[in-house]
Amino acid sequence: AYADTRVTIHLPEGSIVVTPTDGGDGTLDETWHVITAHNPESVQLSDEENQRRHDELAEALIAAGRVVVPAAGQGLDGRWPAEESVAVRGIDTAAAVELGRQFGQLAIFLAGPDRIFVIDCHDAAVRSSRPIAVTRLHSDEH
Repeated sequence: AYADTRVTIHLPEGSIVVTPTDGGDGTLDETWHVITAHNPESVQLSDEENQRRHDELAEALIAAGRVVVPAAGQGLDGRWPAEESVAVRGIDTAAAVELGRQFGQLAIFLAGPDRIFVIDCHDAAVRSSRPIAVTRLHSDEH
């Protein structure tokens, strides 16, 4: 299911929608790690608990001097609700995986420049790598 997840990164100037696709030809200017604290081990929690966990993740990144950008991930089939996430530039994959692990996640995403990767939080192995289609929405379009 993770291999079929659309990731949206919300920047001040607009959103970037990264969609895995078999024939993708999209590119990103920057590489982003996308991490959520929602629904650890794929067990759905209450909205309140997910928000508390999300705030804790964002605060941990900010305390470490990282710039946190709002993001969300949602399966292409729409069966699982979109999960509020954070997108982070300039963090190495090992640190991003460790954060995912600390927050009980099965995997994190690495998006860019022309692929999206699903990285397992238990052993840091790449579980999926797919080309991407990229849609850019200006701030007045979303």
